[in-house]
Amino acid sequence: MVGKNSSSYLRARPSRTRAIPEGIQVPASDDGAVAFSYYLVPLPSAATHIRLLELLPPMAHESPSDTPSSGSPLRCRLFAAPLRQLPPFTALSYTWGANKAERRLHVQPGPAAGTSPNADGGMMTPGQLSITPSLDEALRHIRQPSETVTLWVDQICIDQQNIPERNAQVAAMKDVYGGASQVLIWLGPATAASDLFAERMAVAGAVAREENLGRHLEAWTPAICRALNQPSGDTAYETFISKVTDALYGDGVTDEEFVVCELQAWFRRPWFTRVWVLQEFALARSTVFLCGSKSIDTRLFQQAVMAVIVARNDSTTRGEAGMASFPNSPLTFLLALRQSCQSRNTDHGPGLSLHQIIEQVYGPNQPQMFATDQRDRIYALLNMSADAGRLGIRPDYSASVTADLLYTRVARAIIGSRPTSLHILELVQFPKTITNDETATKRLPSWVPDFFHARGTISEGWKGLYAPTGNAREPCLLPTTDERILGLRGIFVDSIKLTGTVWEGHSRNGGNFRCYLDFFSEIQSICDSTPRNAAEAPGTDNRHDVAWRIMLGDLMPEPDTRLRRAGSRDMDSMRAFRELAELQVLSNQESAAGGEELRAARRKRLRYLASLPTTFDPAPRLQAMRGRRPYRTQNMGYIGMGPGGTRLGDVVVLFPGAHVPYVLRPRPDSGRGHFELVGEAYCHGIMDGEAAGGPLENIYLV
Repeated sequence: MVGKNSSSYLRARPSRTRAIPEGIQVPASDDGAVAFSYYLVPLPSAATHIRLLELLPPMAHESPSDTPSSGSPLRCRLFAAPLRQLPPFTALSYTWGANKAERRLHVQPGPAAGTSPNADGGMMTPGQLSITPSLDEALRHIRQPSETVTLWVDQICIDQQNIPERNAQVAAMKDVYGGASQVLIWLGPATAASDLFAERMAVAGAVAREENLGRHLEAWTPAICRALNQPSGDTAYETFISKVTDALYGDGVTDEEFVVCELQAWFRRPWFTRVWVLQEFALARSTVFLCGSKSIDTRLFQQAVMAVIVARNDSTTRGEAGMASFPNSPLTFLLALRQSCQSRNTDHGPGLSLHQIIEQVYGPNQPQMFATDQRDRIYALLNMSADAGRLGIRPDYSASVTADLLYTRVARAIIGSRPTSLHILELVQFPKTITNDETATKRLPSWVPDFFHARGTISEGWKGLYAPTGNAREPCLLPTTDERILGLRGIFVDSIKLTGTVWEGHSRNGGNFRCYLDFFSEIQSICDSTPRNAAEAPGTDNRHDVAWRIMLGDLMPEPDTRLRRAGSRDMDSMRAFRELAELQVLSNQESAAGGEELRAARRKRLRYLASLPTTFDPAPRLQAMRGRRPYRTQNMGYIGMGPGGTRLGDVVVLFPGAHVPYVLRPRPDSGRGHFELVGEAYCHGIMDGEAAGGPLENIYLV
């Protein structure tokens, strides 16, 4: 743990000041005091230097104790230092907050690191810098009673009004957070129970570390799995459980419900929802949570979370009162992200591409990450990616680089970066939204994904399940004079003649089976209205099996959550599931005809079907297909599942290099061969290259 008087904080440096050059006008702040000017602490180069601040202790007459004082003014010295020769410092990771910069920080300019003060030794009057209340509160908790703390804080160390400097400093954050001795994560002030919770977790984490339980923190570890399967007679395991239980609940004050409630509250703090914290955590050598006056190393905290899980599962398997649910730890994802980002240029791997990071951070199973400036949703990820430089994407806060233009450039750069990157189009979903910017949303081209409100794709990220263009693995890109238009060569399959209702998944009122049966019946009716040779293509599937395959996207889940193509045994299982659903619907009807004898026979048949190894619950896969609409094409009679916005007159196309077919909408008003991209699709009968021999035509997506 890191305490308030930790030796990781640097001792005070000698005060060095310089005079204001003659002729320089220093503006006054709103309250009449002299406002700080960044001219007084210039950076020789914003790409090679940063500013650091020395947070000064309170004056003796202001705060005689070592506790934070809300009344004593905050004072610091600010100086420039080269990135290649940084002194030891601590970086701060925190949430700016929604409030305006209404607190005051007294800033005393200092000389560049390693240089001497001016010969005249003149004293410069400190200026005042406005900071947010959240930062003010964090600095008051970090400030030491008698020592100087050297920090890097973006709100203070970067001139936020200087766009060129801001651009260069954001690009340099990799060196800042990677070069810091430690990154302090300010979660906010303490609550009535957070201090006790932090103390309990610190002890539990120490027990887990001592027992070597958490040596792999990035995901579920074999150590945990083995521990959960240990027989009750294992002395070492029993000793560990006893230690963890004593650490968490032995004081007679805490219990399982307390721990879970406080853990949920911990992970609900705003810090866990801000996109900038991802790079601040992933690039750091060492990170420490600071909540009020309590601090705990993040790895130790994660080990404590793992220890709690083991203890809880142990009590549950022994028949004791277990917790109904357990909150997921965001640290699992953060630590995995750190390992991937820091593996660049090492023997452990090439690191993550920007596309991979976008998919991981903004995927459908991830909590939403927020940013005040919507461009930061991209800029905050650049330093973590292995290919941002090659893509040519750099921070640019100029007014001309709007969020929609930035997203367009990112999508275009990713598509052109390597042959396998065309599948980024699978993320295109409607409606799109650039938060708080309706105008930018309207300007976003149809082919540019809404990266940040991602819903599941048909293949849920598993590649290689379909091969609609056969062996054609590379996209055929066409040059365009407008960067908002994407030119591709593609194969037109057919236009859409008939659509069904959007599949919204099961209802929440217990009518799950009825929803499935109604949806199956609708798709079956579409199949029945299709010429037999088209509806049965390909293979030997009967028409009922075609309906099931369309509902599922012809994919089935494996026990380890991976997907695979559906087989004939899966169709047997789906038929059993349909019979089970029909019987269940009848059983749920109190007025079911046939009397008690027939109802008993139904219940017996239900139990039999439920016991069959071929019967399974397809609900997860069917839920993954939510938001999609069944369709039938005009000439070939192909049936499939398209985006929810699919309508008559849309066309199904294949793009070489894409993993799925796409639905496009003609835009003759934009020119010949111009289309809107509606979204990805499943099209039964062409998912394995059956239509790949068609002629390639020029397609321009607007």
